[in-house]
Amino acid sequence: MLNLETLYAVLQGLPVERLQHLKNTPWLSLCRRIERHLKGNKPPLEAIHAALDECGEWERQHLRQALALVVPVMQIPGLSYRQRQALVTLRYLGSATLAQLSHTLMADRSNTHRRMQVLVRRGLALRFAQPGGVCYMPITQPLPREVKRGLQRILTTLIQEATTSTTATTATTPTQPT
Repeated sequence: MLNLETLYAVLQGLPVERLQHLKNTPWLSLCRRIERHLKGNKPPLEAIHAALDECGEWERQHLRQALALVVPVMQIPGLSYRQRQALVTLRYLGSATLAQLSHTLMADRSNTHRRMQVLVRRGLALRFAQPGGVCYMPITQPLPREVKRGLQRILTTLIQEATTSTTATTATTPTQPT
C-alpha cells in the first residue's frame, strides 16, 4: 500500500522503479502516471490530478476503498503516526503475518512487532496463530462481554463433560490381574 512518504518521494522525483513493493497494484500505476506527468513539466498537484483522471473505474474504486480506511483510524486518539499506518495497512490487508506487514510498511520487523503489540494491547488488532506462523487481524469492534462470558461457559461445560466421560470410562474399565 502506498504511504504518504512514498507519495511525497514520487512527487520529489523518486523513480518508480524503486517501488517494487507496490508491483501489480493500482498504487504503482498511479505513481507511474504521476511520474510521467512530472516529466512532462506539470506541477506536482496537477500531475496528481491528471494521474487520477486517467485511472479506470476499477482503479478509482480500489483507491477509494483503501483511502476510506484511513479516516476512522485517524480519529483514534493516542496512536503514533506509525501505529496508525500499521493499523490502516492491516485493515487494508484483512489479516497478515508480521513478515507481510513489515514488507508492506517497508519497516524493520522489530519495529513492526512493537507497533503491533501496542495495537493488540489497545484492542485494535487480534494476534492469532496458524500453521504459517503468527498473524494479525484488525478489530473494528471488540466482542461484547456477554459473548465472551457465554463462550467461557460453553467451553467450561465442554471441559466438564470431557472430564466426566473420561472418569466414567476409567471407572468402568476392568483391571487385569497380574
